[in-house]
Amino acid sequence: MLKKIKNKDISGLIPPWIFIGLAVILLPVFSFITMNNIKEYRVNFNYLMLGKGAAIIKTFEAGTMAGIGGMNWGIKERQTLISEIVKESDIAYLAVTNINGEIIAHSDPAFIGKEHINKQEIFSDKINIRGDLKWHKVTTPENKKIFEVFRVLSSACFYRNRHCSEKDKFCIPPRPHPDFNKKEKFLRKQIIFAGFDISAFEKSRRHKIYYAIGRGVIFFLISLSGILSLFITLGYRNANAMLKKEIAEARRLASIGKLAAGVAHEIRNPLSSIKGFATYFKEKKINSEKERNIAAIMSNEVERVNRAVSDLLEFSVPAKLYKNRINIKAIILNSLKLIENKATKKFITVKTEFDRNFKTVNADSDKITQVLLNLYLNAIDACKKDDLIKIVCKNHKKRDGIEIIVSDTGDGMDKKDMPHIFDPYFTTKAWGKGIGLANIHNIIEAHKGKIEVKSKKGEGTTFKIYLPANL
Repeated sequence: MLKKIKNKDISGLIPPWIFIGLAVILLPVFSFITMNNIKEYRVNFNYLMLGKGAAIIKTFEAGTMAGIGGMNWGIKERQTLISEIVKESDIAYLAVTNINGEIIAHSDPAFIGKEHINKQEIFSDKINIRGDLKWHKVTTPENKKIFEVFRVLSSACFYRNRHCSEKDKFCIPPRPHPDFNKKEKFLRKQIIFAGFDISAFEKSRRHKIYYAIGRGVIFFLISLSGILSLFITLGYRNANAMLKKEIAEARRLASIGKLAAGVAHEIRNPLSSIKGFATYFKEKKINSEKERNIAAIMSNEVERVNRAVSDLLEFSVPAKLYKNRINIKAIILNSLKLIENKATKKFITVKTEFDRNFKTVNADSDKITQVLLNLYLNAIDACKKDDLIKIVCKNHKKRDGIEIIVSDTGDGMDKKDMPHIFDPYFTTKAWGKGIGLANIHNIIEAHKGKIEVKSKKGEGTTFKIYLPANL
């Protein structure tokens, strides 16, 4: 009992579903917080760049209208204005196109006359002809990331004075011609593009995203660890309480065991005397058949009590082993001969299966024989006519030792009885004492081995015994 208590894993008192449940609850929460932080950073960055673009476009429009007001404004002056704006800001370029996407003014004059944006994109939802500010991200042939802000220019920027060249595509007549209809007015619309090189910002943004993700993961792990620590602390306190209770129970049982051993020794002495007198009267010439039967019954009952006392003493005292290298196959076959007649009378089939060249073990042959006999007899009691008992002996797959499997197709055991089958004095038989399996457990533990049982009501029972090769 005490050994079972010492081997108990306290962390096992916390069910695995608690770990899974906490992760399922916390992970979405911290994922949402992290993604929200990343989204907020992106939105703030976009608003910042959009504001800068709007300011650049308004500066250009204000300068253009001021030049027009001065009555001396042409394409050369507009190019100069664009160059000054680009020079005084962190803008990558400033470009003006007509409604077909052709560049009519650019911070780099080499781009004038080239297509900046596809005409189909202009007439799609990408650009709002009404003049609303819009933005998008583009990648240049040099693999630069550009944040581009654009909108249709204010119509006030297009009026020219009479000195303006007719070849100036930036200008429209100062007064509408009578034939100047809405279509022609639409075709005169111009679009301004302000591009910002955000390669450095993108690199910084990636670092901030990684930082936000790392921070979220750290907070998630810290929160998970904190909650789990709380559960482990509570589990540890409960385990301590359980251990104290079980240790007290183990001490009480140990005291009872010592008392039982002392009482058993005291009982055995008078039992020997009673058995001697019973044998004397049985062997004495008694004429009465009734008296001879009484003497025989007395002798048998004393022997039965003596066996019960012997079992009690064997359980209460730690198993003493007399080990040597044994051939487990020979022990199994010899032990089966002892129950052969009993199995035959119930028409029970007994089969054996052995590995080739399986290992010998260092064990007490008498104790192992006692274990096997107990398992055979239990199997026979559980079996009916034409049932099967199978004994398998093989080398263990993962450990250095052998495995003995004793299985039957008998009645099996109830699930509720399984946790108690190795408890002393627990039995489901009307005539049983509940000592046999408890002794088996003690013997296997004394050999540093392990015994497991699987059973299902109506389908049979299987005992698996592991014995180490060297002890």
